[in-house]
Amino acid sequence: MKVLQDEVEVTVLPDYAKCVADEELRNPLEIDACPLGKEVCSGSCDCYLE
Repeated sequence: MKVLQDEVEVTVLPDYAKCVADEELRNPLEIDACPLGKEVCSGSCDCYLE
């Protein structure tokens, strides 16, 4: 899925970055669609851990 930070697209995240809302706890860049239905992922989401 698309990841934005300060309105800039992020194309690389650390290997340990994960989306807690995803059943497999995948890196947000490896997910096709946000489990919460959002269009983009940002570091401000409570379900994003880095």
